[in-house]
Amino acid sequence: MRDGPTLSDAFGDQGFVFVSAYLGIHLGRTLVMALYLRGTPAWRRPVRGIVWYLLSATVWFAGAAASGGEARVLLWACALAIDYSGPVLGWPVPRLGRARANEWHLSGEHLNERYRQFIILALGETILATGNFYRLSTRDLTDTTAFLLTFWTVVFLWWTYFYRTTSSLAVKIDTAVDPYRLNLRASYTHLVMVAGILLTGIGGELMLKEPDAQRSAGNVVAILVGPLTFLIGRMIFEIWVFGRLTRHCLAAVVACLILSPVAARLPPLAVGLLGAATITVVAIFDLTHRARIAGEVNPASAGDAPRRHPA
Repeated sequence: MRDGPTLSDAFGDQGFVFVSAYLGIHLGRTLVMALYLRGTPAWRRPVRGIVWYLLSATVWFAGAAASGGEARVLLWACALAIDYSGPVLGWPVPRLGRARANEWHLSGEHLNERYRQFIILALGETILATGNFYRLSTRDLTDTTAFLLTFWTVVFLWWTYFYRTTSSLAVKIDTAVDPYRLNLRASYTHLVMVAGILLTGIGGELMLKEPDAQRSAGNVVAILVGPLTFLIGRMIFEIWVFGRLTRHCLAAVVACLILSPVAARLPPLAVGLLGAATITVVAIFDLTHRARIAGEVNPASAGDAPRRHPA
């Protein structure tokens, strides 16, 4: 998202611009941390990060210099693998060793707020991109329906995340035996959810561009992959972080997959309606589930309520 202006041209003649922006952000903030923490035991953490980002930078620039699109995809995939394997492995560096869990002092409230900001940015990016496509369209009834379906889906993605997913993440991180490992799991599963939100926007753009396109399995994948990716990311997040499986979320994913062959015979707008309905059903079950838990924790009945007697 932060590299949005160049991301669409990253596989064209703007490869070096994209890589420079990506590495500039990561290396820049890590260098600032290294200078700020110089002379303290925590200085080792950003230095490890600098070494790993310099290692991946060679692969990033090699991909930007590659002439073929397939070679660039392969090299950049390797570079991403290096960047995301670093935290898992503890950024091992000769003489500095690996980062240990006791080196990190994590604040659950801060991390929870940061994850929420990531989701808000992804939701806002999706709405802005879809709104821009709607602005450039004919804005007839079909285009308006496609835009409203996408907006509806994004609203309920927001609902299912903020109302259910991260309600107790801060407390979970603060009380975890290994908060670093728990935060790492939360980070990677949030990447999956953010990807689902952005893919939802791509599906909305497809509905706006070709609302009456030929019915095909490709349209089903393009439109449903966003909501399904988000729900799968949410399920993995809840299993890894909270050790629970939301059954109605799993049921919604399975039902949507079962209905996919039927959806392949439907126009894109109908497929978009299926995706929106799936997210809406999950949100409704989230609401009823939370209300049921609240009733079990604090049961109250009319008979137990104090009665007022007339003076």
